[in-house]
Amino acid sequence: MKYNWVTACLLIILAATGGSKLLGQNFRTWLAVKRGTQQTVSATTSSADIRKLPKTDSCFKSGKHYAILPNAATIKPQLVEFFSFYCTQCYAFQHKHHISDALADSIPPGGTFKQYHVPILLGPLAKELTRAWIIAGLLGIEKKMSPILFDGVQKYSTINKPEDIRQAFLDAGVTAQEYDNSLNSFLVNSLIAQQSQLLKEAKIYGVPSLLVNKKYRIHPENFSTKHGIQGFTQQYLQLTKQLLVAER
Repeated sequence: MKYNWVTACLLIILAATGGSKLLGQNFRTWLAVKRGTQQTVSATTSSADIRKLPKTDSCFKSGKHYAILPNAATIKPQLVEFFSFYCTQCYAFQHKHHISDALADSIPPGGTFKQYHVPILLGPLAKELTRAWIIAGLLGIEKKMSPILFDGVQKYSTINKPEDIRQAFLDAGVTAQEYDNSLNSFLVNSLIAQQSQLLKEAKIYGVPSLLVNKKYRIHPENFSTKHGIQGFTQQYLQLTKQLLVAER
C-alpha cells in the first residue's frame, strides 16, 4: 500500500516502553482520515521558500498539537530534533524539504539547535550510528556526514556493519586515529548517556520528533494537511516559534 507524504511525516517506532499507548487512537484515526488526500506539491522545498510562506490561521492547542512535559524548561531557547538514519522521513525533513534548516533558523539569539540520533528499534546499527553521530558533532562535521550516512544506509546500502561506518568517516577525511580514539571515549559515552536520559524524559517514540526548551513535545500528526507539505511546514515553524518564547 502506498502512503501519501503526510502519512509518513511521523515514522512511528513502537518502543517497548509503551509507544503505541502514547500514540493511541488519535494517531490511528489521523492515518485513516489522511490516506488518499495527497495534494500536488513540489518535489523539494528550499529553506528560502519556507521563509516566504504566509502565516496560517492555525490555532494550536495543548494536548493536541503539543504536549507539556513535567520537566524544568531550559533557561535559553533550545530545540532538539530526534531522528534516525534509517528513517526515510527524517531524510526528507533534513535534505528534501529542509525543515531542519528552517527550524535552526528560527532559534532566537543565544539559543541552540541540536540533532540527536535515536538508538532504538529502527535498524541493526542504530546504536553504532548514534555513537558515530556524536563523533561527527565533536569533530564539527555534522553537515558533511549527514548526507553521507543517510545515503550509505538508505540509498546505496553501503553501511551494513560497524566497519562501514568507520570507512565512511575515513573517506570524509577523518583520520583513523581520530575516529578510533573517539569511538569509546569517556566523552562520547557520557553524551550517549545524557541523550538517552533526555529521550526517556521527553517520551520520544517516533521520529522525526521535536522537543522545545525540554518542556514541549510537538505532535505534527495533528496538523492540518489541506495545504500540502508547505502548509504543514508553516504550521510546524509557527508552533515551534511560539513555544520557543512561551513562559518558562
